[in-house]
Amino acid sequence: MRPSPTDAELITYYSVLWSSQIAHKNIVQQLEEKLASYKPEANEIDFEYSELKEQRLELVRVSQDNDTLLKNRLILAAQADQNKLDLLNLNQQFDKQKVKYGLFQAKVTLALSGVIL
Repeated sequence: MRPSPTDAELITYYSVLWSSQIAHKNIVQQLEEKLASYKPEANEIDFEYSELKEQRLELVRVSQDNDTLLKNRLILAAQADQNKLDLLNLNQQFDKQKVKYGLFQAKVTLALSGVIL
């Protein structure tokens, strides 16, 4: 038969348990605050992506129009080439946006894993 724990041992046990729960609650609260602070950044990334997407659709449309105009010799090749260069630059911005989004996802994943940056 096991000896019963003393009152002092029970008090110590419950004190440690209580402290542990308070620490856990504080960590969860910090993580919730950190995740909430990421919301503006997420909104900014989403807005920038939407803007780039609209610009790309417009540049593709203009590029197609310029190809038709160039075939009919209604614009110079330099004008059509400038549009294609703009489209390449926009694609680079898309790539940068993808990297920015990837870094943001990594921060969120770390936060969800308990790492507070």
